Amino acid sequence: MTFQSILLAYDGSDTSRKAAVAASELADRFHSKVEAIHVMQPPAPTAMLELTIPTTLDVQEQWKDQARRLLDEAQHLLGKSNDPLTTLLEGSPGPSIVEYAARINSEMIIVGHRGLNRLEEILIGSVSLYVIRHAHCPVMTIKD
Repeated sequence: MTFQSILLAYDGSDTSRKAAVAASELADRFHSKVEAIHVMQPPAPTAMLELTIPTTLDVQEQWKDQARRLLDEAQHLLGKSNDPLTTLLEGSPGPSIVEYAARINSEMIIVGHRGLNRLEEILIGSVSLYVIRHAHCPVMTIKD
């Protein structure tokens, strides 16, 4: 089995850095195209009592700048020989990764897994678990 297109979900964590290395190695082995994506989930407006404080444009730009830096880091980790693409998405990470992978017809998704316990998965969710359950293609998870 070969993979012509690999999608790397990158969030800057240690496991996503390891996932970038794995994606680079697979891309070298299979001469695959690699695309790194980062899903930015902008801060929602904050509600305090009866007052809603919207996020400012400055805060939103800071989040976008940080997301772009993460994608630059991913591109560096993937290496120039793979000529990786990078894409910034906005939304909920799990569904955004799955939807984008289907849209570009990715043949594999590589994502880091933080190793949450069952209660943490229930309370805060697991992006990697969502991707595994909903992706149209094979998913490789990289653990701590």
